Amino acid sequence: MVYVVAVIVWVIDQGLKWLVRTHMVQGQMIPVLPPAFYFDYIRNPGAAFGMLPNARWLLILVALVVIGAVIYVRQKWRPGPLVQMGLALVMGGAIGNLTDRVVWGTVIDYVYFKPINFPVFNFSDVCIDVGVALLLIWAFTSDRKGRKNTPTETRDATGETDQ
Repeated sequence: MVYVVAVIVWVIDQGLKWLVRTHMVQGQMIPVLPPAFYFDYIRNPGAAFGMLPNARWLLILVALVVIGAVIYVRQKWRPGPLVQMGLALVMGGAIGNLTDRVVWGTVIDYVYFKPINFPVFNFSDVCIDVGVALLLIWAFTSDRKGRKNTPTETRDATGETDQ
């Protein structure tokens, strides 16, 4: 499930960014639900909220580490559905923004909420945020002493565990 959802996120993200690149010019703002919601095509050379401007290679490395960590967690712990969805969204978002950094040198952002002057963001950013939120929900609600999201174990005919 993790890899399928991550690919779906990546395809949607890159499709939306293609629409923005081919139908808008940089700096163009299109009202969607004025006065609140606009499409605003910008190229972000940094991380979230414009942090670390022009740290392209560092941000590429961070994305690769995140992707590797998701693969590791997925393989090692075989987590439950909530964690898998969180990991999938984080991975798909990381791959989406990584693709932009590798291909274009910057991340294409286009969603703007004007009333609060929130920094412009994109679909990958939303997926990363939702994925992290799901992982936090799991972290605060899971029964760590129980068996939720732990590796599977098998029992033999006597009831002895195989681990």
